[in-house]
Amino acid sequence: MNFIISLSEQKKTIPNIGLDIGVFAVKGVLIDGERVEKIYRPTAGNPAAASRECLDYLLEKVSTSTVRFALTGNNAKLVAGKIGITLTIEVEALQAGLAFMLIDAETVLSLGHENMYYLELDNRGTVTFFNYNGQCAAGSGSFWYQQATRMGYNDRELAEVAIESPSSVKISGRCAVFAKSDMTHAINGGASQMAVAAGMAKALVDLVVTGVAQSRIKGPGTLFMVGGVANNKAILKYLQAYCRERDIEIMVPTDHEYINALGAAQYGVEIPLSDLSLERLVLDKYIPENPLPPLNPDVVIYSND
Repeated sequence: MNFIISLSEQKKTIPNIGLDIGVFAVKGVLIDGERVEKIYRPTAGNPAAASRECLDYLLEKVSTSTVRFALTGNNAKLVAGKIGITLTIEVEALQAGLAFMLIDAETVLSLGHENMYYLELDNRGTVTFFNYNGQCAAGSGSFWYQQATRMGYNDRELAEVAIESPSSVKISGRCAVFAKSDMTHAINGGASQMAVAAGMAKALVDLVVTGVAQSRIKGPGTLFMVGGVANNKAILKYLQAYCRERDIEIMVPTDHEYINALGAAQYGVEIPLSDLSLERLVLDKYIPENPLPPLNPDVVIYSND
């Protein structure tokens, strides 16, 4: 009997774990042969702790002594440094995730809580055009969540309110400061929260179409939409209206929130479980490089003199 196993077969026997550590949530996957386990945890202001919880859950499903592990996402560097591995670039993770899910896409919008991407791919899955939202998060899920909180809702509740509105208020989507100002003036002027929410959804869609996608969304064809904002019914409503006029169908894949984690798992680095210490994922106490002296209750002095 031949017990020699090829390198490719060895890799197949080692489970793959991928974590997508975003601003709002951590998405984790375990790929073990035909079995795929998934876990989703909000960061709640502590992405390292949420990552530890996801990893703890996934490692409980592992029966081997070694895993192939990879990280991607806006906050992945907080964990990568503690474990000592390099990051997988989000766009590369997205490409690999599309391939893993057997999604043959020509155009993709990835709308996250902080980052938004637009991609065009050829028939081999190679990116031929790419653009993103840059440093300003005015149209991202983060901005929507902040404004929903200001108005007394969570992000999905505000989306439900927005889609029921028969009218909308004009909101600037180019700048978060201008958008907040427009919203405040509108509400002070008697506009309903429903109309303001609808206006904000339209502004975000306009930013995505003209800014992120550079007005390149043209039909006929299919636009795949992934990321947390793909669950926002108000954004989906107005983006569908735009695409319908151009003979474009929008597809939101099942479990699309995990697509970057699935993709990152394909780039996993082999790590013994003994080296993957969960204790490393506990954030140390933050100590600034140049700490200020203690405050004096009577006289506050910010110098050593």
